[in-house]
Amino acid sequence: MSVRRHTFYNLAGHGLSLAVLLATVPFYIDAIGVERYGVLSVIWLLLGYFGFFDFGIGRAVAHQVAVCVDGNPEEKRHEILWTALLAAVPLSLLGAALLYFAVDYALENWVQMHPGLRAEVGDALIWVSLSLTLLLLSGVFSGVLVGMRRFLEINALGVGTKFLLQVLPLGTALLLSPGLGELAMAVFFARLLSLAGWVSVCYRIMPYALSPKWRRGLVGGLWRYGGWVTVSGVAGPILSGMERLLIGTLVGAAAVTFYAVPYSLISPVTVLAGSLGAALFPLFAASSGERNRYLEARAAGAVLAVVTPLLVALAFIVQPFLGIWIDADFARQAGVVPQILIMGFWANSLAIIAHSRLQGSGQPRAVALIHMAEILPYLLLLYVLVAELGIAGAAIAWTSRVIVDALLLGGRSGLLAELGVKLWIPFAIVLLSVFLALVVADDLWALGLLGSIMVVVAICWAWRIGLDEEGRMLVAKCSPFGRLVK
Repeated sequence: MSVRRHTFYNLAGHGLSLAVLLATVPFYIDAIGVERYGVLSVIWLLLGYFGFFDFGIGRAVAHQVAVCVDGNPEEKRHEILWTALLAAVPLSLLGAALLYFAVDYALENWVQMHPGLRAEVGDALIWVSLSLTLLLLSGVFSGVLVGMRRFLEINALGVGTKFLLQVLPLGTALLLSPGLGELAMAVFFARLLSLAGWVSVCYRIMPYALSPKWRRGLVGGLWRYGGWVTVSGVAGPILSGMERLLIGTLVGAAAVTFYAVPYSLISPVTVLAGSLGAALFPLFAASSGERNRYLEARAAGAVLAVVTPLLVALAFIVQPFLGIWIDADFARQAGVVPQILIMGFWANSLAIIAHSRLQGSGQPRAVALIHMAEILPYLLLLYVLVAELGIAGAAIAWTSRVIVDALLLGGRSGLLAELGVKLWIPFAIVLLSVFLALVVADDLWALGLLGSIMVVVAICWAWRIGLDEEGRMLVAKCSPFGRLVK
């Protein structure tokens, strides 16, 4: 298996998805308004949260397929797929029913919005609920492809899905109506087309019998692994999305947009960690011990060597970019949120690698327990800071939680012990960059000068210390300026 090639497929998929996002968000806000976009953000947050109703089956399928090498692997994969699908259908229907009432209750009681907008929520509920069923079924087919290491197909389908999810609702808003009901209906049909794509590609790669096959012996393994993944699935959206719901409750729907857009703009920096972690997941499942520790440390070092200069550059350009991308008033309303989130995404890049190592090596229980332990302290901190500081408080709380998460996951996987003091220098570089960017935020010349200096410092660290000798040789080999950097 070529980790480099599969990581490239994952990076390309995320990059194309980001391009679609950047191209459509300004049109969305212009077509449907800031407040309606904020309500939609809360709806998609709840849709993602209720994704745990597959009880981790998609991830469990990926793990079981990855380790399925003995005997008759093709027959075993067919049985895994059908057993998972038959288990996922009733669970997804239950989740859809609960989601219907949860969205209705949350938007009725927790989110401040215009009465006319509240009337549109009822039209959207049924479509949002049905979309969850399609999302969960797609996850089973995605799990099969992950386990078989078919990352080119996974990312082609992923980009196609993102494109449909952005373009169909936008087209509906521009050509038919910007109402929430019409937008949710468009999302449902985008999900339906996406599911058809997953089914057809999976069938082409692994032609499976169309008659259902249920194997009781597989259920226990799926539930044991998937059960702990589900615990993380329950905790994850609370830890990485509850701030938007609380902003909507305490500040208002419009404020959600001023938080969610910068978040969406910066979050792609974790694409490398996510892409590499996804590519390594089947290897972590098939390997153990020293091999896994080596893979984890190499992956984390490479990720930090790339994301540290990127985040340093973002610290200095994100505020002016928001002013150009959307408008100056939007950048002013977003305030310090982007810079605060930058620190969190640096830590999250590290946590993603440790998370992949723990789940891939069969330790989903450790991940789940760490995430559950974080919930109560985080919610208390989040409530206090949002009540006092608004969206800036939400960013501080989220970033603090993510740093703690990276420390706990990295400590459990052994990554912190492996990298040691290597972590503190890039952390300090990013922190100093954020501080300087905030100090000279109104002076474009100072932003450019200090930003250039700090980017050079970050690149020097990445080259001299962040990468090991083998990593430097690989960069030199792949770089068009390889002869200059050897």
